[in-house]
Amino acid sequence: MRQIFLNILFLVLFTVLILTGLEIYLRRTCKITNEFTSAVGVRIFQPSALNSFENKPLSSDINGYGDPTPTIQINELGLRGESLKAEIGKNNLLLLGDSFTFGAGVRYEETFASLLQRKLGPDWKTQNAGTIGTTVDNYYLNLKKYSAIFNPKIAVVNLFVGNDITELRRHQWSLGADGDLESVRDTDIFVDSEGRLRSWKQKEPLFYCLDWLGNRWKILKAKMGLPVVDKNTTLTWPAFMPEGHVGYDPRMPDFWIRFFKMMDSMQQWGGTHGIKIVFAILPMDVQVSKNYWKKYTLVPRLFDDEAFSARRPQTKIMDYCKQRHLLCLDLLPPFQQNKNQDTLYFRNEDPHFDLNGHKATADSIYQFLTETKLIL
Repeated sequence: MRQIFLNILFLVLFTVLILTGLEIYLRRTCKITNEFTSAVGVRIFQPSALNSFENKPLSSDINGYGDPTPTIQINELGLRGESLKAEIGKNNLLLLGDSFTFGAGVRYEETFASLLQRKLGPDWKTQNAGTIGTTVDNYYLNLKKYSAIFNPKIAVVNLFVGNDITELRRHQWSLGADGDLESVRDTDIFVDSEGRLRSWKQKEPLFYCLDWLGNRWKILKAKMGLPVVDKNTTLTWPAFMPEGHVGYDPRMPDFWIRFFKMMDSMQQWGGTHGIKIVFAILPMDVQVSKNYWKKYTLVPRLFDDEAFSARRPQTKIMDYCKQRHLLCLDLLPPFQQNKNQDTLYFRNEDPHFDLNGHKATADSIYQFLTETKLIL
């Protein structure tokens, strides 16, 4: 009995030692706090009756990461970059999107908005209306807002498949008498007193090791085909899962209905106001190469080989584009065709583009605009 007791005691002490080491490691690497901010944590936001939050005109801050760490500047029109007021004789191209379009983690000169401007030349002005933390319904409202300012010839709407569909879960719509979207209320994200984006729901786990083990257990259950109960569905993975998959969100059909409704609304707005609407579909890093999968070892990743080959979000969006005769560009094929895609396109810290990703996006959009003869 004494030997059994000593063996049990040894196992308990050994387990405590392992968990303590894991706890220390995760606390040093995860850096999750109960004062959660946006991807870059910059103080450049203000509340908005239209979109819940927006870029604050004439604000600036140091970006939370980057090499070198860039300074973010918002001009007098609430757009990232230098003063870009509409000029007589200029053809304006409006870019709409989230943090990818905004250019999280890079200097403005390195964003695909700025690189596209150089390719278009002096006869065009590229207006970057990208805003961190927004999605397709916000893009529509910003299309209407900035169309009145710039009267653009072309609007390129950048759809990120990673969360532009699932982010709709936290948005409440206010519709007009004609059923048109008038405003969006974000039920999760808000602007704090310092001008940063915060989440009501993000909290620091009491024990990081237990939180990590819980996530590992969810993944193991999913691989075994067992049900996974998660009240807070992850932002990314449900859009890639087939119906019936343990990682599938039953709200996805409603998300897709709202997503396509916004695409239709933007297309109709463009037709009424003489604006050519182009939808550019930005891929998730895990779709481009399996080598990016290792970035998500600390979170419950349900993306698998089937999702990798299915290209489910792109296929669904491109099929809809064909049905509606919309101008749509899928960036996944050119990203995958590059033989060096394993070391290109995406940052190590998060899913955002690195310098090569922005360059490849600018090249693809410019080529599409040229091939479709939207620019001459």
